[in-house]
Amino acid sequence: SKEKYQQLPLKDKAKVNRFVLCLNKLCNHINKKPAATTNIEDTINIVSAYEFVITADLTDSFNQRKIKSSKLPFMGFHSPFGDNYVLLRSPQGLLNQSEELEMLVKVVLHEGVKTGYVRVHADNIYVLGHTQAETVDRWERVLAALEHNNLKLSPKKTACFPNKLDLLGWIKEGKFLTPDPHRQNTLLTAQ
Repeated sequence: SKEKYQQLPLKDKAKVNRFVLCLNKLCNHINKKPAATTNIEDTINIVSAYEFVITADLTDSFNQRKIKSSKLPFMGFHSPFGDNYVLLRSPQGLLNQSEELEMLVKVVLHEGVKTGYVRVHADNIYVLGHTQAETVDRWERVLAALEHNNLKLSPKKTACFPNKLDLLGWIKEGKFLTPDPHRQNTLLTAQ
């Protein structure tokens, strides 16, 4: 009954209902910010030029972005179950969040991005080098910067010197790029 539900602690309410937010209505009231996001073709060309690559992805990347306290009044909502909530972390699907996430990672890894040994595309991080030792040294600098800023990597999505690297629709093997066969099949069946 509704009365029993209202008396449940939030943890138990979460077991009863899976709360899904559709941010479309909210996005209609947000202006799209012009963003200097990374160009896919540039990322493919730059990463494929290096033989030694370490790639990583942030764990729950959107959930790691905290909302500024001055913005919290805009992040509150009333649920159909009679509860009030305030989002303290960045929700995925909110307009401008992908661009803001990429900017955050670029700011944290600014040294490597500026000197050209780190490439960031969304929350994908590519650490590049001409030798294994050079790449490992650069990787350690990236890890230190991420740790200093309390950003966590996904162990499952981290690969050191992979033989085959899925690179935004391409497969990188050594110094060679080939189109991802899965994507080719999708394009062929769409025609």
